[in-house]
Amino acid sequence: GDSVKCWNYNTTPRTRVKNEEAVNAYAPFTGYCFRKYVDSLDLVVDKSKCEMDLCLIRYAEVLLNYAEAKIEAGQIDQSVLDAINKVRQRPSINMPPLTITNQDELRYAVRRERKYELAFEGTRWFDILRWKYAEIVRAEPSL
Repeated sequence: GDSVKCWNYNTTPRTRVKNEEAVNAYAPFTGYCFRKYVDSLDLVVDKSKCEMDLCLIRYAEVLLNYAEAKIEAGQIDQSVLDAINKVRQRPSINMPPLTITNQDELRYAVRRERKYELAFEGTRWFDILRWKYAEIVRAEPSL
């Protein structure tokens, strides 16, 4: 692995713990951990009785699917920008709005948005297969 330590969020302040064997709970080889869909109370109490709801599809994915379909169909209008910007400009994110209307630039923007917005939700593999560049993405060395 490219990292031998990971973060332990069960301590205050958080600490780095050894992960030489990649057996520490919630720790990948990269050292990066996610907090998406993780309830910190479940980590402290009984890990076998988690009550966190699992999301099958989020509204953000619906909006990005809509924008991608319109872009690929060449039907770029204000509704495409509105859909993308609803994801980017919600209060918890508050990113600047997209204003581009070029099909190639919008295609790139939606793909990038999906990559970040839908991280760890099981869509990335199917996205890169659909976009026909899995061979390129998977051939690159891991960071």
